[in-house]
Amino acid sequence: MAEIPNLNSVGKDFKVFLDQDDTLAPSNAFSRLYEVIGASERLEAEREHQRKASREAAKSGGTLIVPPYDIVEHLGPNPDPSYGVEIPYNLSPQDIMAMALRARESQPNPLFPDARRLLARLAIIGITPTILTYGDDFTQRLKAALNGLDIYPIEVVNKLKPEYLADVEGLGILVEDRIKHLPKIGESQIAGVLYDRNGNHPDFEGVIIKSHDELFR
Repeated sequence: MAEIPNLNSVGKDFKVFLDQDDTLAPSNAFSRLYEVIGASERLEAEREHQRKASREAAKSGGTLIVPPYDIVEHLGPNPDPSYGVEIPYNLSPQDIMAMALRARESQPNPLFPDARRLLARLAIIGITPTILTYGDDFTQRLKAALNGLDIYPIEVVNKLKPEYLADVEGLGILVEDRIKHLPKIGESQIAGVLYDRNGNHPDFEGVIIKSHDELFR
């Protein structure tokens, strides 16, 4: 297994990219927003729509993992016609973001405890991480706001993360909970770190951590 990087021994120019869902926080951010809006029943339909589009992209040989979608089109004045449902809301992006912030205020901090410690320690050593995610810009920034991550730079990509990171100059890491989204050694100066709290990948040849705390020692 490759060596776990020690962030205590890197300089301020070292780049840290962090996945959001299931790496820093549970992947249920929109559940809280939809509860506030009163549209919880739409959530599973939206997710299935995403899964279907993702499967179609994979069959066509595309590298898109999560298809871009705009939550404003789902909940605002221009609903996605593929649902065939008339949405009784007329919410602007500003309305939706305000609701997201209210939802965040009414919920406990959704970040994993070790993720909170990771972000605090990065701040102490002067490193500002980038949240690296898939999707459309507004929706991912909305999710970051729900998770309290909107104070960090957010990079939304619609190609494989390793493809994106291959063009990033300098040394760094990406912490991600899915192996297929990690860069391979030699293809990028950004090393992939698998965050797996249960340690269910004993055959993975890359770096595996069960806690973000392992990045500091």
